[in-house]
Amino acid sequence: YAQNTWFKLSNGWQAQGCFIHRDTIYAICAGTLRGRNTVHLTRHNYISGNLFDTDTLDYFNISRDSLINNQLNSSSVFLYDSVANNLQIGFSYGDTSGSGYKWRAGLFNVNPFYKTGHQLSVDTFDTHFKRLYNINGIKYAITTWLVRYAPQQGTNSWNLVRLMGNGQVKLVKQQVNDKVGASSHKPTFEKLHADNQNPGNLFLQMYDLWDYAGGPQSWQADVVKIDTSGKTIWTCRPNNRDSINPTLFQMVQKPDGNIICCWIDLYHPPHKHPKKDNPYIDNNDSSTIWFAEIDYQTGKVLWRKNIRQYLEWKMSRSDIMNDRNINDLSFYDAQLVDNGIVWAGHRSRTYNYMQSWKRLPVILKTDLLGNPVWYREFDLYPTDDGDKGMQVYSFTQTPDKGFILSGEYENRYGPITGGEYWQKAALLKLDSFGCLVPGCHATDGIATLTKITELCRVFPNPSTGQMTIELPQNLSGPWDFTVTDGHGRIVSSHRLEKPENFINLQNLANGIYLIQLHNMHSNQYETHKIIIQH
Repeated sequence: YAQNTWFKLSNGWQAQGCFIHRDTIYAICAGTLRGRNTVHLTRHNYISGNLFDTDTLDYFNISRDSLINNQLNSSSVFLYDSVANNLQIGFSYGDTSGSGYKWRAGLFNVNPFYKTGHQLSVDTFDTHFKRLYNINGIKYAITTWLVRYAPQQGTNSWNLVRLMGNGQVKLVKQQVNDKVGASSHKPTFEKLHADNQNPGNLFLQMYDLWDYAGGPQSWQADVVKIDTSGKTIWTCRPNNRDSINPTLFQMVQKPDGNIICCWIDLYHPPHKHPKKDNPYIDNNDSSTIWFAEIDYQTGKVLWRKNIRQYLEWKMSRSDIMNDRNINDLSFYDAQLVDNGIVWAGHRSRTYNYMQSWKRLPVILKTDLLGNPVWYREFDLYPTDDGDKGMQVYSFTQTPDKGFILSGEYENRYGPITGGEYWQKAALLKLDSFGCLVPGCHATDGIATLTKITELCRVFPNPSTGQMTIELPQNLSGPWDFTVTDGHGRIVSSHRLEKPENFINLQNLANGIYLIQLHNMHSNQYETHKIIIQH
């Protein structure tokens, strides 16, 4: 396919998402109006990306309360019915009509603009509208409400509700979170997905957050299969390392029903960093993107892998040589497309320990097993030292099989803004190969992946259980040594400090084992298969 491509700024400061109707792109943007936060609906020409006009959807137009703010909380807050040409948007608004200032959750019809009768706010608590879905003709909404137990402290609880045609709201699933504490868990509802195998089931993405020293600094991502009444069928936690917080977890269901999920291992929980002991979260110095497949019937993880080597091959050599966070990818959206899955977000490029940084919009296509097909990133203003790049929140596939990435663009006093600071809603149109410059796919080729060099020696093999491990002297720092059996269970672990180490595993039964070695400073990983035979 050879399609038009472009990059455009829009009204507002954040484009959460967009959809296409005929020759027009409709973008849902957060913006401001006379000092208040509000919601903008912008219309763009599909071919050129040029802005037609902007509608401002302000609850003030209904309530006449001049102090009201409006807030978009995610990219999944609108539904468009192309047959009826009807658009609905869910957003939060600050209601001052009663005593005090409260956030309320509302579902709004756009044309004509009015608030529907669905009661989504929870009592007198601050309530926010998070996500809106139409699954098999049924509308669902995710809302959250804040229970305060001190003036500046509170805990969010969650509702998954069904929106009935008569304006009624039916509770499907609820998560009430108690007051925070050092080990208290605070699960959150992140996204809802249809089940392409059974219309009576749904998939709920959740984060299990728990506190250390009063802040949600440890978390794991879960996929929960439920029926439409909210009953849990199974729960799966794809990440199997308690030393890692899976960040910006995304999932897509394949045509055969199995789930492909993706996350970045960007953070270590408190006291879990391999090089230092810190009571707060720490960056993972070797973070990268991970993929896993979940069995549809059982909820079991079939495999896990990362694509670090491919990403290093695709990214610029200057980034690799200067260690500019070459693998810090963050995917905010994922969708099933022809012959694969597309993941969209941004990469964080940092220089000089965060003194200078930029977000590069990113789009990746994989096959249905998480293997990379192509990868694109875009440095739109490489010579502008004020350019902070584009943060991508969502994308939509276009009728010509291209992609429109929605997000925000930030520049801090650079040449393209005339020395001013601005943050603007942004749309990036790519062709079906993910190219901004058509034809970029001609240089994709096939990556020549370098074979991992084994620096350590493990002998003898086979062994009766007494063996020697020689470590390279040119790599400083300790090595983690772990032995797993054929079921993946850890049966022995040590920390190795000397160049030559004598290990006794005579207590292990005959069989095949894996020895995993990890240098704590260089992040060199090695796996050696050994046979123990007494």
